[in-house]
Amino acid sequence: MPSDLQKQLPRPFPELCGGTVSSASGGLPGISSVTFSSADGRTQFAMAATLKVDNEKAMAVGDAMKKAAEAVLCPGQ
Repeated sequence: MPSDLQKQLPRPFPELCGGTVSSASGGLPGISSVTFSSADGRTQFAMAATLKVDNEKAMAVGDAMKKAAEAVLCPGQ
């Protein structure tokens, strides 16, 4: 990915695959979505969850989505 586009990616989080994965998320009432990207932007994993609870009460859903991303993007860690 060109360096000017890499600047548009969110900063990687230290707790995601040893600091090699970043994420961008969003949501509307009843849905939560997140896209995880490798540091160079070449690998992405996106998912969305339909919620039966208010988005503000869905922290456990976000945690489960993060665990799913870790299982796919960094399975040996």
